[in-house]
Amino acid sequence: MPKKHDTKDLTDKPLPRQTIEQPKASLSERIAKARQIPREKKSIPRGIHLGVQVLVELFAPIAVGGWIGWGLDRHFQTAPWLLLVFFVMGFTAGLFGVVRTARRWERESRSS
Repeated sequence: MPKKHDTKDLTDKPLPRQTIEQPKASLSERIAKARQIPREKKSIPRGIHLGVQVLVELFAPIAVGGWIGWGLDRHFQTAPWLLLVFFVMGFTAGLFGVVRTARRWERESRSS
């Protein structure tokens, strides 16, 4: 037969009000202090931002062009010609995007 636990020590006496309120006040004070501390805005370094932007602007049109060309080749059964045409069009669009971004960043760096 399992042994019953002694429950004499576990009375339903409420804790004194002071011990309950004290942690609340302490937490409220810490929250108020934390809100007063000015936060530094975390930003991506300019060089990393430029690199990621150039990569996306170069490879996204190539991928989209390749995907469209592949789909059209499958539909019209002209493989690999439409894939190559749209791949080249995507590459050209990507280069124009990179040049446009480089010019914009150059203008911004001169003005600042």
